[in-house]
Amino acid sequence: MISAIIGLIATLLAAVGTTPTGEPAAGESIDTVERLSAAVADVSDGRIAFHYQVRDGVSGNGRGVRISSGENSHSCYFRGRYDDRDAMIEGPARAILRIRDGRIREVELAVGAGLDGDVRGASNLGQVPGRVVGSWFMDLAHRGRPSVAEEALLAASIARDAEVAAEMLELVRDRSLHREVRDGALRWLAILSSERVMATALELVGDQSEDMELRESAVFALGQLDDDTALPLLMEVAQRNPDPRLQRAAFFSLANYDSPEVLDLFEEVLFENR
Repeated sequence: MISAIIGLIATLLAAVGTTPTGEPAAGESIDTVERLSAAVADVSDGRIAFHYQVRDGVSGNGRGVRISSGENSHSCYFRGRYDDRDAMIEGPARAILRIRDGRIREVELAVGAGLDGDVRGASNLGQVPGRVVGSWFMDLAHRGRPSVAEEALLAASIARDAEVAAEMLELVRDRSLHREVRDGALRWLAILSSERVMATALELVGDQSEDMELRESAVFALGQLDDDTALPLLMEVAQRNPDPRLQRAAFFSLANYDSPEVLDLFEEVLFENR
């Protein structure tokens, strides 16, 4: 009787494709957030690696990540190590999680790296769908310490088919989170969704109860919008915002623009301060 029950349980587990602990069965792909979470939770100390496809405009040299957003020349971003001789390759991304005492202590991210390089000694989960990676990393950004959250936000932002803009907006507006996490979410929101960041950034710039450094970041986020949208907004902050720190942030961003309006404004300010 007992052997029959054990056999039935084994059959049921095989049918759903999981082991009793909830981790993916051998040879099964990680195709849901739940399966990725279970695979990570199964490692208390060690390293886990996986790779995923990236969105358009994302490339890397195997040691870092470059993001080019649209036609705005001010929206090119690079994270990692770079040499002028490096060739930039479009994907895939490789993530390595370093886990100690059951907690994720570090996320190491690269694009254009060999899928097997630098993952020796790590549990390699293979390829994970971008939409799964995006959702999983956004959850990690919400609960991880700032250094982990910052890398998690980048990892989620570059994942192909990941819809994370709405979650980014929630992080920006959540005052219970560390400022660095909100700052990072605002930066990536500017790259992912210009319409949403415009309204949110303007709201933060005008909110005197907000953290000043976050308000400065909001000014810089405006500079990530397309030139026709960003220029008048930055000019408005530089000319009329009552806070000198926000004005300086606007002028700093305006220095990237080669336009007659900006030159006239700088000339006007220089003459006023003589």
